Amino acid sequence: QFNAMPLFKFGMLLVRTLSKPVANAIKQRAVERPSFKKLCIDFAQAWNRFEIRLNLGLVGHSARVIKPLDEATAVKSGAEILGEGVVFTIAAIVLFAENRRAAASEARKSANIKAQFDNQTKRIQELEVSGTLEQPGF
Repeated sequence: QFNAMPLFKFGMLLVRTLSKPVANAIKQRAVERPSFKKLCIDFAQAWNRFEIRLNLGLVGHSARVIKPLDEATAVKSGAEILGEGVVFTIAAIVLFAENRRAAASEARKSANIKAQFDNQTKRIQELEVSGTLEQPGF
């Protein structure tokens, strides 16, 4: 029996390795392009507010004013989060595709087994009709 787990782990490592350059390109563009830089800053600020509210809410406190991140930290954090999001998205797509492939493989196996069973049943019926197969006496 073939064990797909090592191959799956290798595939996930490959996906992570190949998606890292994409994540690094996102980080670089955050520094180079003003519109993307703004997107990273906005995303990081929103994430920061969400994270602080969540943490404070878990301990039963609330915050009226949340100090925003400075620009450099926001750009770095936003680019990092977006880069990791790309890696996660690519990994999720690979998992989904593998799941679909495995389901299709199982469906083919089931169809093949059913076809073999049907063929055997048909062959038995043919043998019974021709009198070649003896019926057990009850």
